[in-house]
Amino acid sequence: MDLKLLPLIHQLSKGFLLILVLAKPFVSSHAALDDPICKAETYLNSMITLEANFSQLNSDGSISTGKFYLSRPGKFRLAYNHPKGLLVICNGQDIVNYDPGNADPTSVELKATPISFILDKHISLEGDVTVTSILPNAKGLSLTLVKTAEPEVGSITLFFNQSPYMLEKWIVNDGQGGRTEVNLQNVILNQKQDQRLFKLE
Repeated sequence: MDLKLLPLIHQLSKGFLLILVLAKPFVSSHAALDDPICKAETYLNSMITLEANFSQLNSDGSISTGKFYLSRPGKFRLAYNHPKGLLVICNGQDIVNYDPGNADPTSVELKATPISFILDKHISLEGDVTVTSILPNAKGLSLTLVKTAEPEVGSITLFFNQSPYMLEKWIVNDGQGGRTEVNLQNVILNQKQDQRLFKLE
């Protein structure tokens, strides 16, 4: 893995989250829809595409904004407003970082990153993923997730608004003291997207 990509991968594990789509219904092993894990699985797996504006609070206190697109399975695009021209694209196999400050793009295999499990064809919050906490809050609840085999690499906390039920935020703790918080605004779900958005340049 390109070491220069590590900070970016930790930021993307926001889940960048995210986040989060599937064309076919998913049957969870959790018992009922009122179970918070089952409800989160059902919501995440019901999404085919996602488009949103995002604001990102970084560990150093700086704030980044931009546009996020996701198409399941395996594809996403992050277009940052600042630094202008910064672009991250995943085509289902590789995550490529186009940084205007570097002459050549850098890349890493999707499967080598912590965000790969939430871009799978089926999202399951068990097995390869462990839910370590479920906490209510004023607007809904949050679920904290770790990789079952490597909990030390960090965690992702997904925040769900209760009414209407939707993903509105995630926080990534990268296991080395880094913390990234991403808030979604103007979310558009399950609308047709131009697949050229996810074509490597």
